[in-house]
Amino acid sequence: MKLFKKATPGKETAPASFDAKRDGGLLAFLLAACFFWLLFSLPGLLHGWSWWTFRLPLEVVVIVAAFAILPRSASRPLRWPLALLIFSAALILFLDQALRVYFGRPLNLVFDIDLLLPGLELLWGAAGPALSAILLLALAATFLIVLFACWRALSILEPVRAPRTAMGVLALVLVAAHLPGAQRHQLPITAELTHSLTGQIQRMAAVIRERPQFEAALEKDRYADSIPEEALGALSDTNVMLVFVESYGRQAVENPNYSETTAAALQDLQDATETKDIQGRSGWAKAPTIGGQSWLSHASFLSGLRVDNQIKYQLLSESERRTLARAFSDRGHESVLVMPAITRAWPEADFMGFDRHIFARDMGYAGKPYNWVTMPDQYTLSHFDRTVRKSEKPFFAMLALISSHAPWTPVAPVLDDWTSIGDGSIFSQWADQGESPASLWQDPVRVREHYGWSIDYVLRTLASYIRNVPIEEEPFLMVVLGDHEAGAIASGSDAASEVPVHILSNRQELLAPFDQLGFTPGMQPKESTAILQMHDFRDLFIENYQGEMTQTVSAK
Repeated sequence: MKLFKKATPGKETAPASFDAKRDGGLLAFLLAACFFWLLFSLPGLLHGWSWWTFRLPLEVVVIVAAFAILPRSASRPLRWPLALLIFSAALILFLDQALRVYFGRPLNLVFDIDLLLPGLELLWGAAGPALSAILLLALAATFLIVLFACWRALSILEPVRAPRTAMGVLALVLVAAHLPGAQRHQLPITAELTHSLTGQIQRMAAVIRERPQFEAALEKDRYADSIPEEALGALSDTNVMLVFVESYGRQAVENPNYSETTAAALQDLQDATETKDIQGRSGWAKAPTIGGQSWLSHASFLSGLRVDNQIKYQLLSESERRTLARAFSDRGHESVLVMPAITRAWPEADFMGFDRHIFARDMGYAGKPYNWVTMPDQYTLSHFDRTVRKSEKPFFAMLALISSHAPWTPVAPVLDDWTSIGDGSIFSQWADQGESPASLWQDPVRVREHYGWSIDYVLRTLASYIRNVPIEEEPFLMVVLGDHEAGAIASGSDAASEVPVHILSNRQELLAPFDQLGFTPGMQPKESTAILQMHDFRDLFIENYQGEMTQTVSAK
């Protein structure tokens, strides 16, 4: 068998850039094949080093065999299109594996493309303009180099002429692909790219199928016209605070890496409530997302619908769905949205139904940002206390606490004297301390350590807020919960999407619905506590706080 055909006078048998003798013939062929082998194997290293990662990708065999079958007249014009296709497929495989490792979920191109801009903003805030520009230029150059390498490898493979051998190899590939799973996994071969692309198609198809179902659910809202006359009546004189804690998931409470630190912070929160005769209940909720996209949890909580992807979020934002904020407004509360992470126009906020929006530019923070984190949570709560809590009208306020957002460095101290916070300039002295994100994220162990510290900071800030601010002077109900589990680098690859929920109030009767749902006393949620869905809360509030608390309806 001859892999490389000898040149015949008058006939061009190889591209001008390739000569079997000059380029080493078989060696060049092996190097080209190895390039594709590495291209499809390296994404597996995101899961950790293992020789098993370098099993032979079946896709490499298919590429080499297909070029051995195609006639020269067909293979030559296909070089660039096929190089672009191979590069794109490898990029999808890499992104799919990266999302699984860092966010605990697979890639879905239908709506993940919308995360590109937030991702760039996160990079810009964490690394700064200069380093971000350098990294983006380096990334673009890497893409071009890999694309050219794909084209060059194909040009080297093109002179291979062994159609019968190639067809035999393809037949073996098909046989191997149809072996039972247990036997196939024992072979030194893999088909990660095929599995990734197949899964991608299935996820995209699922999104398309779910769209009409979600649209139908939007149209069937039982509270579309109005809420019951007695709804939320038991909260008519009560200040209601909904506090989302960034990346506060079940792993922060139960994972041995964090459990001791978090337990101490929760005990501090418990001690703070007891000093003010405030009672608490704790449980769990299942978030619609994991590792990011906090807005999906916010929308689910407020709308009473599971909003687990960007398409549903967009459909919801274009609808007239009655949110919990709008329901409170209809009953006489001032509804306020406090989002210190929002630094640009956010028209989608209008559908949430709040009377007033307070974004980063509205908060008067004069200190330095903490990388991506625009301001420490203690300043957010201080500003909220001055501008919202002291208003005469009962309020329903939703706050996002963001100090526990990646990159988790630096972590601010909790100031004992809240009167010293002022315009926040006092926090500038710690904004440049600690490791830079670029340095920290080279070591996953230190990343997890900083994540634990950030959760500790948020919980102790809430404890300090309760100790130092007289929120107990008026009836109040506070819901503190995570927006989603942290990314897989902190929570692990097998973490579920459950988050802790803490309910605090100075009126015991306001805790009764959560008692009946199985929440336990105190700030430490128990493993056996019932798990709510994030989208249960809208109807839970509307149905459980009617009139004078004469009935209790469980969340469905």
